[in-house]
Amino acid sequence: MRKKLLALVMALTVAMMGGSFTSNAQELNTKAETEAEVTAELDVKVVTTDDKKAAVFITNNSRTVINWLEVQMEYLDENGQVIDLSQDIKETILPGHMVVSRLEIPLVKFADARIRYIVHLDGMYSWDVSHIDEVGIACNVGNGCVIVQTKNNSAGAIDYIEYIVALYKGGKLVSLCWPECIYSLASGQSTTQKVYTYNDLTLDNYIYGTDYDRAEVYLNQAYSYGM
Repeated sequence: MRKKLLALVMALTVAMMGGSFTSNAQELNTKAETEAEVTAELDVKVVTTDDKKAAVFITNNSRTVINWLEVQMEYLDENGQVIDLSQDIKETILPGHMVVSRLEIPLVKFADARIRYIVHLDGMYSWDVSHIDEVGIACNVGNGCVIVQTKNNSAGAIDYIEYIVALYKGGKLVSLCWPECIYSLASGQSTTQKVYTYNDLTLDNYIYGTDYDRAEVYLNQAYSYGM
């Protein structure tokens, strides 16, 4: 059983509709917020993509750095029993920043869905230093892919960067690609990556082609490991 002082579980029923370093939470806060207060200030939006993925957009509207956040989507049968689930973890979420999770929706029939998230303000990532405001990132649509360019604008190396590409058509979210990671990006260094775009519902046709007209890249995490 989780200790009450370490985590708060909030359950929401979701209708599945179609140069300077940033320091850690203790240094940013003028008055400490509790995990309950931070959880209450999260803005959570769940969107079902055309290829049946759950895109979860979570914004930290509190004054506190979230050390790490557990996100879990539970799928229920007619009796309210959990028959499947999908989960993700995001680390070092600064105030005002949004993270995007890609969660799987099962192919089996389910009656309802419920999202749970647990906020941790201390723990395994407490010494990590966020550089998310010091990373430049942009994307453009390529030939059956999306090209993503990332640059480290900070004064030091960034150990870990995670981003995710979303595909839109006419303003509607049609697909969310798998998250991509970059390791050990030196100060001032840039990198270019190719993100494949495909439709999970038609595995024999891996290219969306004209099924999307715009791509957006969301920077989820960028941090160096602390001592």
